[in-house]
Amino acid sequence: LPNYIEIATADQLVAYSNYVNALSNQNATRETTVVLTADINMAGKAWNPIKRFIGTFDGQGHTISNLSYTATGTASNVGAFMTDIANNNANGRVKNIVFDNCTLTVALDNNNAYAGIVAAKADRGNLTNVTVKNSKLLGNAMKAAGIVAEACWGIGDGHVIDCTVEDTLIVATQKTAALVGRVTGSDEVVIRNN
Repeated sequence: LPNYIEIATADQLVAYSNYVNALSNQNATRETTVVLTADINMAGKAWNPIKRFIGTFDGQGHTISNLSYTATGTASNVGAFMTDIANNNANGRVKNIVFDNCTLTVALDNNNAYAGIVAAKADRGNLTNVTVKNSKLLGNAMKAAGIVAEACWGIGDGHVIDCTVEDTLIVATQKTAALVGRVTGSDEVVIRNN
């Protein structure tokens, strides 16, 4: 996996996700910096969310629009854009990005999943200046949120800063939240200016 990647088109974003998802766990967890260099319209593109992201994903103020994903099967964590940001051994950062008119439909065999439009889970993950607008999260998730469904900062610290959710419908069987559905872990968590 390269240390630095620029993405300018929908096809490049799809190819990046497919490439990372096909890697072994060891290679997929290498830190990398991904930068958007243009707005990306995902209308009509088949999309599989990035399973795990380690490093920095910098939208540079650009927008990803019309991204759509339907989750089926028995997953416990579902995200429209990413499943997991980071893990308990490495940091993940998503920043300076807008998600517009994105749809996550949860149609799982079980009713106990966590679902988020940006990500299902941030385990030692940091989100800064992320906006979700005009979007929908539908279906049978147990807990759902516009930014991230579950934030787990058990090692080191994490933050959700300057993030917003606007004109977005979020549906779950138990609990919904605009930004973060659930916070776990014993270390410092910062959620501010949202």
